[in-house]
Amino acid sequence: MNKLSIENILEYSERLPFYNNYSFLRNDYQKYSFQVNVLASIFDIINSQSCQIIEINIKDLNHLFVVKKLDWDSNYFKFNCLSIECVFFKHADFRVLHDAINILISKYLPPKSYITINVTSEDLILIKALSFTKFILIETRLNYFLDLAKRINIRNLNNVKDAEIIDIPALRSIAIKMKNKFDRVHADPAFSEKEADNYIAKFAEESVKGFANIVLKVDNEYNIPFGFLAGNYPIDVYGIFVSKLVLAAVDSSVQKGKLLDLLDVMINRLKNKNADFLTTITQAANIPAIRTWEKAGFKLYKVTNLYSIKND
Repeated sequence: MNKLSIENILEYSERLPFYNNYSFLRNDYQKYSFQVNVLASIFDIINSQSCQIIEINIKDLNHLFVVKKLDWDSNYFKFNCLSIECVFFKHADFRVLHDAINILISKYLPPKSYITINVTSEDLILIKALSFTKFILIETRLNYFLDLAKRINIRNLNNVKDAEIIDIPALRSIAIKMKNKFDRVHADPAFSEKEADNYIAKFAEESVKGFANIVLKVDNEYNIPFGFLAGNYPIDVYGIFVSKLVLAAVDSSVQKGKLLDLLDVMINRLKNKNADFLTTITQAANIPAIRTWEKAGFKLYKVTNLYSIKND
């Protein structure tokens, strides 16, 4: 099977609202954000050239696995990196789904490949089905949002500036020194610590080069950066403008509290771009980050679980 229509997707719609990345929007925006974020994004994925739909039938119960190749990751790591974007099924038997996942692994996933799947905590059938397969739980992600309309008195600090290309070596070093051992690449045994360090350093570098719309830095007394925060301009979700943070790292041994300084300046920048909300993600195990975001006023709205497999 290569194509699915919106009508086909709606046949499997019972679980889809769990995967709305804008579920913090209330009232009528819930319906609109579901349409634009879930239905439209799935439709775009399944009709892209990098996507494959794998159909597995067990006991007359059908399962559709939407698998997408991650080109940037594949090129960087020099092996196939894939993401299972969606799993469509209409039944409630996790044992049958478990068998379908094992067939997917043994017959359809290419050798020498790395595959991830991000499952929202409400999707209990899929979570149960993934148990005792070769997929392992790598990261429990906490998804936060901040209502920028409630942030009125925001500091605009002179010690926070825009990062430049010349700052990349310092930002790479900060990213490695202040590594988050709970993030996807550091927590995954598929990658060595050196591979994970280099990946996060490259992520910081590419953010300055344009992967992120804004990269802010804070300097020490010698004008050498010891912290940074990257974020993206807002996107329009049916008239509500939502931004997201991309990456942050601050060497607190130099000076404490600077992540909040960076955040205040970032909020000012994004509000000037008409952002209504700001989102960010951290891990359930990353207690210092959780405290920082909650101190800044972020609220939890969704929890997801990232699984992976290295198919040797």
